[in-house]
Amino acid sequence: MRQRLGQISLRVETRDAPRFTRVDATVFLLALAVYGVARLCRLTSYGLFGDEVFTFWVADQDVGSLIASVRGDVVHPPLFYVVLKLWICAAS
Repeated sequence: MRQRLGQISLRVETRDAPRFTRVDATVFLLALAVYGVARLCRLTSYGLFGDEVFTFWVADQDVGSLIASVRGDVVHPPLFYVVLKLWICAAS
């Protein structure tokens, strides 16, 4: 197939285009599975640190107390904790 763009002639060979074969798909899925296992292995073996405990404590409060607790937090704005609270409520 030829196309003209001004003075430039482009030729595209479709028969030489790389294909995604069954072997490629198998290798990709195997690599994805290995990554998933490696990432999730011993995920809960470490305990929570102080900032995670504070975050879950704040997210467990009602919205008024939540805003009052995080008003001075310089790391995350109150919207972060509100969204986290909504996410925890939706997940449970």
